[in-house]
Amino acid sequence: MVVGHNAFSTVEALQSDLPVAFESPQDESRVRAEFFSLRQG
Repeated sequence: MVVGHNAFSTVEALQSDLPVAFESPQDESRVRAEFFSLRQG
């Protein structure tokens, strides 16, 4: 994986942004409904 040297200014910036990337969606019920509608075809 190639990462630019200036991708994150500090380790603290990386640590503060990382949880947001893996956080569950704010509106889980909407996402769940969309998933089931796609799954059922």
